[in-house]
Amino acid sequence: MDKDCRLSISPAMLNKFDFIVVSTTHLHMIGFTIRPEDTELERLRAFYLRRLDVLLNMDLPFHKIGIAHLTTKLIAQYDWEKHLALVDGIPDETFRAYFKRIADLGAGVELNVSQYDQYMEEGGFDSFLRVFRLAKECGCKFYFASDAHHPPHTERMKEKCQAVIDALDLQETDKFAFA
Repeated sequence: MDKDCRLSISPAMLNKFDFIVVSTTHLHMIGFTIRPEDTELERLRAFYLRRLDVLLNMDLPFHKIGIAHLTTKLIAQYDWEKHLALVDGIPDETFRAYFKRIADLGAGVELNVSQYDQYMEEGGFDSFLRVFRLAKECGCKFYFASDAHHPPHTERMKEKCQAVIDALDLQETDKFAFA
């Protein structure tokens, strides 16, 4: 999704894929996904929510759409503290409204463990869990991802996923199964 909230897939191409991952949170690419003036925390938070709102109002085959890493530090140009402040500053009721819509549309919510170690070492795992507990409460379905770009980054993938499964008390019925 670019800075004008346009997806990089044409409507004609949607049917050619079984599973489509959409990121509304790649806000680290100044100029392409976000305007420089929108990087201040409050504007960034509003833009983060606006992008999710725009996505959820698109005419898409949501039964095969996965919404990528909602809690990534990419939302704050890799600034760990700013990304935690951004997420923590969104009220539960706001997240619930979005997650109810996601559940109703049938889209999947990504549980991305690429920053698991950083959450455990630098803090913020409770922030991560809060968001996804709300999603689960609203009936969202989940899938896992790692954002691994190199084989060594997948070494502890199963362990990290299991820790998140345990922390969220996920069951088989919570799994997103795209059609």
